Amino acid sequence: MFMTNTMAHPDEYWQGLEVAYKAVYSDRQDVWLPWEWSDEYRLRNTIYPMYLSIPLRIARFLGLDSNAAVRTIPYLAHLPLVILNDIFFWKFAKRLVSKDNARLGFALFFVNRFQTSYMIRTGTNAVEQFFNCLSFYFYLDQKDKFTAKTAILTALISTSFMIRNTSPMGWIPLLAHKVIFDGSFMPFLKAGIIIALPVIALCVYVDTVMYQSDTWVFTSYNFLEMNILHGLSKYFGEDPWWWYWICILPLDLHIIYPFLPFAIGGHLRT
Repeated sequence: MFMTNTMAHPDEYWQGLEVAYKAVYSDRQDVWLPWEWSDEYRLRNTIYPMYLSIPLRIARFLGLDSNAAVRTIPYLAHLPLVILNDIFFWKFAKRLVSKDNARLGFALFFVNRFQTSYMIRTGTNAVEQFFNCLSFYFYLDQKDKFTAKTAILTALISTSFMIRNTSPMGWIPLLAHKVIFDGSFMPFLKAGIIIALPVIALCVYVDTVMYQSDTWVFTSYNFLEMNILHGLSKYFGEDPWWWYWICILPLDLHIIYPFLPFAIGGHLRT
């Protein structure tokens, strides 16, 4: 709570907190949300705000929703995601690079700007990392058979996709690697039918209920239509590809950044 007294990014409020607050207290006061939550656009998935709203509803029902409680409760609800993210990062790091190297990675993990500034806050970037860390742990065990871990992996990636529509971009080469080298095409096909489709359908149902719509709400399609087909994202700024390499990565990776070429080169050699 001490580290979230300041604002790191508006998404901390407009992707989670304010949406959850409106879901619980809209009958008591008007809560204005950004245009992307309006009935005209409906670009944002409501799963994460709905999750944050559950303890707020309980607190209100019990009459425990003081100002301090309303300020604190969503971050306490976010806390298990942060803890699980750290646990699974440690687990797959040990498997990939040994326990000693995992300790070093874990130490660097906690001086990373994203972890200390964003992961602890209620933005969907943090939720996306949570799902990716858990997914990658189960990804490591995927071979040519459909198992319970295949089902968990598929459910995690599908939910992450519905919450953050850009999240599958990093998974395309990873899943392709499994298909080509581990024979995972059929397990993935089966998982897509019996796991991914029901998860997506459930998320669509939740969005429809949360938006109080008379028609089905497909936030992922709405996001694609407005930002890709209509190019709405360009109004929020466009940057060349190299900007991420010379501006964002040094800012986020800090002392790790100078070693990035060596890490990539070592990985390619192995």
